[in-house]
Amino acid sequence: RQAGLLFLAAPAPPSPRALLVPRAEAVSEQAAVVAARVGTALDDQHVLIEADALPGGADGDPAGRLDVLAHAPGALHARVTLARPTWLVLREPYYRNWRATVDDRPVQVYPAGGFLLGILVDAGSHEVQIAYREPLLGVGVAGAVLAAVLLPLALRRATARAGRPA
Repeated sequence: RQAGLLFLAAPAPPSPRALLVPRAEAVSEQAAVVAARVGTALDDQHVLIEADALPGGADGDPAGRLDVLAHAPGALHARVTLARPTWLVLREPYYRNWRATVDDRPVQVYPAGGFLLGILVDAGSHEVQIAYREPLLGVGVAGAVLAAVLLPLALRRATARAGRPA
């Protein structure tokens, strides 16, 4: 700042939507939420995973490669190449309806970093798909369509009855 002038700096680049985290730690849900609130549940080197134990161990591949092939709200398609099992964290809110596959095989999705989601990717080169699926969405859409069709018919019928003499 100089004589009434304000110099603006370029904004920091946004955090990546998906990242490989080489060090993981199993913690309780409560510990993960507390750590997330103070900003210590996730960084580019360490993540807290809500689990009793880490199935692939705590030390992943710090030189792993992540290539995001496609992403949209509620979906990610990536290619991952790793020397040892490593946690892939997606900066999306964790809900139990997230589904993930590695090479078309289902894998478990864990709460990671307090509020996000993570999956363990084994060593090797893999295609990863992560998507949010609401199982009752189709039922809700069908109900809405049915109501949109039946409501005008019911109103027309009620109006026709109200116009008839008793």
